[in-house]
Amino acid sequence: MRAQAAKEVEKDRRAVEMMGNGVLEILSFYAVPMVIRRGDHASMKIEPGVEPVKPTLTRCLPVSPKKTTEYTLTAEDGKGHTLTRSFVLHVVK
Repeated sequence: MRAQAAKEVEKDRRAVEMMGNGVLEILSFYAVPMVIRRGDHASMKIEPGVEPVKPTLTRCLPVSPKKTTEYTLTAEDGKGHTLTRSFVLHVVK
């Protein structure tokens, strides 16, 4: 029983470490492709995911702005720390 409990603790420790070890961090934030024609779409990637989806290491969201748009992602932890990352998705005619 004690060995099983130790395995569970180690598994949980590794999971916390993989998710940033309690440190607020934006791993990446970008669109693919970075330039689209008006009416086309791109996938915007937010890592980890945001509501209404559960957190994951990667999540893509389709976007199709009508004009060049700057997207900004702000993450906040429970201690009041915030991080912001932005990118511009260029739309051409």
